Amino acid sequence: MSVQDVRSDLLNGAGPDSVQSLVNELIGQIANRIGEYVHEVEAQLESLEVSFIETRDYTTGAKNSALRREIAGVRRYLAPERDALEALYSQSRAVKRGEESFQLREQIDRMTRYLEDLDLVKERALVLQEEMMNISMEEQNNRMYALSIVAAIFLPITFVTGVFGMNVMGLPGLEYPDAFFMVATSMVLVTAFVITFFKIKRWL
Repeated sequence: MSVQDVRSDLLNGAGPDSVQSLVNELIGQIANRIGEYVHEVEAQLESLEVSFIETRDYTTGAKNSALRREIAGVRRYLAPERDALEALYSQSRAVKRGEESFQLREQIDRMTRYLEDLDLVKERALVLQEEMMNISMEEQNNRMYALSIVAAIFLPITFVTGVFGMNVMGLPGLEYPDAFFMVATSMVLVTAFVITFFKIKRWL
């Protein structure tokens, strides 16, 4: 696409007028497209961050992982390209004019900056992934904690109802009219004791 843009400029009589200018123009077009891609990726990541913060939508994780893989694939091509441009600049300083050499150096610096921006986006995506995992684990821990508290509160009540619910002879209170009231009161007192104990221990 960059080559086609340069070709179009040449056909329109507005392109570079030397081989050195042609090389600089081509590199500049490539750098422009890389810059557009980096800005687009940054916008996508920012959208994912806002979406997760506002909605806690964990499907964002799949999109974030796909974005990270895409960035890794693109970066695999950009790093060697930057190294090739550095080698081109080192070998061509002797034959390029001062202004053209400066323009090539400027394009290389743009490539380096875009590559660093891409690395930063990749790190932000990794941080977002870790944050989602941490929040998910924290929510799971809170749910397990609540279930554990409920189970601990009802454990003595379950024991009492299990004992008095046995269909065997000899259970106390079978012929005592106030037996149910006494058992129910004892279960309420045990529950209150357990809750008070948890609050003293700051478990609740």
